[in-house]
Amino acid sequence: MSKIYIVSIIMVLAVTVSISAIVIDIPDDYATIQAGIDASSDGDTVLVQPGEYGEFLSFNGNNIVLASLFLLTANPAYIESTVIFCPLTRSDEIIRLESGEDSTSKIIGFIISGSYLWPDGGGIYLANGSEPLISYNLFYGCGGETGGAIKCYSSNPRIEFNEFYHNHAGLLFTGRGGAIKCVNSNPAILNNVFRTCFANQFGGAIYCGNSYPLIQNNIFYENASDSGGAIFLSNSSPRLINNTFYNNHADSGIGGALCCFDQSHPLLVNNIFWNDSATAGSEIYKDDLSSVIISYCNIENGYSGIGNLDIDPLFRDPNNDDLHLMATYCDDPFDSPCIDMGHPDISDSLLDCAWGLGGLRSDIGAYGGGEGCVGINEAENHLPNRISLNQNYPNPFNGSTTISFSLPNPQHVALDIYNILGQHLEALIDDVRPPGQYSLTWNVERYPSGVYFAKLTTVNFSESIKMTLLK
Repeated sequence: MSKIYIVSIIMVLAVTVSISAIVIDIPDDYATIQAGIDASSDGDTVLVQPGEYGEFLSFNGNNIVLASLFLLTANPAYIESTVIFCPLTRSDEIIRLESGEDSTSKIIGFIISGSYLWPDGGGIYLANGSEPLISYNLFYGCGGETGGAIKCYSSNPRIEFNEFYHNHAGLLFTGRGGAIKCVNSNPAILNNVFRTCFANQFGGAIYCGNSYPLIQNNIFYENASDSGGAIFLSNSSPRLINNTFYNNHADSGIGGALCCFDQSHPLLVNNIFWNDSATAGSEIYKDDLSSVIISYCNIENGYSGIGNLDIDPLFRDPNNDDLHLMATYCDDPFDSPCIDMGHPDISDSLLDCAWGLGGLRSDIGAYGGGEGCVGINEAENHLPNRISLNQNYPNPFNGSTTISFSLPNPQHVALDIYNILGQHLEALIDDVRPPGQYSLTWNVERYPSGVYFAKLTTVNFSESIKMTLLK
């Protein structure tokens, strides 16, 4: 086992793992990734050197970190050079977590690629309460009958800062969820890019059945399906916040961007829907059993609701895949009408031409709302240069508030809530996180009015903010 990696990873993971936890180096310690997983125990890290690995992997209930050297360096070159692919020896999912692996399980920093005809979840299959972090991966050309890249069944993963490109579901038969299919699941799908994903039937990028995901700060671009060019919902009620839908297609069906069926009741805030096409339903379609609550969104051809717009969002350069909002402040010729037009209770925590520009409140679309970068390269290009804990917003607050912080490199982080007496109430985060900007919502229905404190702690940093709850 390489000593340099032992030293590095211990610096990152020392606070979270027991003294018996180890780093397993692939291929120095074991020739295959699966052999390393089989030899691992809870809390271990299977660290994969650059290379191409044609394997089918199973975590087998081990709560471990599976990562490329991106985990230690935050260099996206290690993502591009560390590939897990389908060896085409049988029809199966590339990675399986189906034994209740918890949130300490992580898959970070790979290209995951492979094409199949039959499996559910061509790239990653999750079941039986598994809830891993899936972060900073490129899913390319993955395919299956449903859930081309990821299938979630009764699982609650956190899927963030990934790119899903040219994944597909159901090339020969009925396909649902070109990139992700979730059934009886409540995943958090954050800061991802979905582009040119395809499903034969429902949900070019995402299909949700009986699920309640959070879908926030994502870009859906040029995805296609018979119905629901980007997202199809069946008896599902997700929250869609600060997403951008552009040029998705349901040319032989309904709902160019979003299709809602069978008692689906999504809540939409701060989204852009533009240039999405369908034979019926235009951007958004709902059946008679469903309802859609939409506010502070920019929707081509309009939609009833508070704060909604129907005006060209003025993307910076959509023909070259740049869906940032134009701003004269950033030397663009015009100001996008989506700047400063989001929900008044949401703000852009960073004001930057590549993040969010709203000085009064959030911009509409994927680059507003406090987490302005999406995908792998943007996240890397805009990594913070220091640890910081931002003041919560709104403050004072009632019901819930958003807490955000920044990490310049991968490390263990704890975010805890205390009351005015110093009593510990909740641990919102207690694990290793990659570098980046983070925000999360603290729900306070069960707490009385008063003063509370949020404390951010890392190996060499500690800071608190004062928050006021008024009911």
